[in-house]
Amino acid sequence: MPTPKTFAEVLVDVESLLASVTMNAEQLPNLDTAKAPLEAVLAELKTLATRRANHKAEKQVLSQQIQSASKRALDLSANLRALLKGNLGLRNEKLTEFQIAPQRGKRKKKSTEPEAEVKTKAKATKVAAPSPETDASDG
Repeated sequence: MPTPKTFAEVLVDVESLLASVTMNAEQLPNLDTAKAPLEAVLAELKTLATRRANHKAEKQVLSQQIQSASKRALDLSANLRALLKGNLGLRNEKLTEFQIAPQRGKRKKKSTEPEAEVKTKAKATKVAAPSPETDASDG
């Protein structure tokens, strides 16, 4: 899953992750300690965004604070996702509820035996074909 870059993408990503964790709280009770700091940063992000909209004079300073809070939110999200992977396992399809791609087995490449057979037949045809020099010496 791509890393969110804009404030709106970070906001949607964090809210979605928290909603999924909340919906599965019974199955993942030990994640409350990791979820709380992310909720606090999300609340801070929303407050900062509101202040930025209301106070144009503070816009630059608030934008820097939002950028800093967004980075912290991404770091905390990564930590929470790592805990989810540890709790559920790397291959668990339930990870998709938390915007995490589970590890899936690698697909085996198709055998290239037909190509090898064609090459062998081509070599055999070249060897079996009479050369023009031997035909000229016979007659």
